Order: sequence, then C-alpha cells, then structure tokens
Amino acid sequence: MKKEFIIKKSPLLKIVLNKTEFKIINHQYKQESGVFSYSKLYDIEFKEKSIDIFGTIAVFILSIFLPGPKSGIFKIKERIRMNYDGVERIFILFNFDKNTVKEAIAEIEKHITEK
Repeated sequence: MKKEFIIKKSPLLKIVLNKTEFKIINHQYKQESGVFSYSKLYDIEFKEKSIDIFGTIAVFILSIFLPGPKSGIFKIKERIRMNYDGVERIFILFNFDKNTVKEAIAEIEKHITEK
C-alpha cells in the first residue's frame, strides 16, 4: 500500500504514505523532509491562516515606547502541525493545493487511529 500526495509541483512538496510510515519530501526546505512512523505520531492537523495575537500585541506595546512606523496585525501562514514522538513540528505551506493537504492528513489520521 503506497499513496502519494503532491502538494506542490515546483519546488516539489509531497507526502508519501506507506504501510507503517509516511515521508514528507520537500525540495525547497530539505531539513523539513523526513520519514515518520505512524506509531510515534500523536496527532497531525492542517492549520488555516490565523492572526498571531501575541506577536501583534508585543509589537504594539514596543511601538508605544520606540519611535518608528506603527505596525499592523501579524498573520501566521497555513501550515501542517504535528506532534511526533512528543515534539511539535510545523511545516509552513506556500502556493500549495489545500485539498490535497487535507486528503493526505485524513489518510494519515486513519493510520493513527488504527494503532
């Protein structure tokens, strides 16, 4: 059983599912690539773009005391977040196919519930 989900074609970003593990292959950020065992994966999710509340508040407070241009609201990009072997890992996504990401995560979640 092998399934492949191409999230982005150039530079290549894909997730390959095997029977006991999945691979994230990222040609743009090679340090994010890796092989992950389903047995060590606690959870995985796709996070939509959101507001970075703490960053926005911190910069607002600093801008009161420091001269310079005032800044607006900071946003966090779409990302895949997973808890793997007790460590949180985040993969930022740019110019990607959202439906493919959601499909891949749904398939990975099926393997997590099977363990």
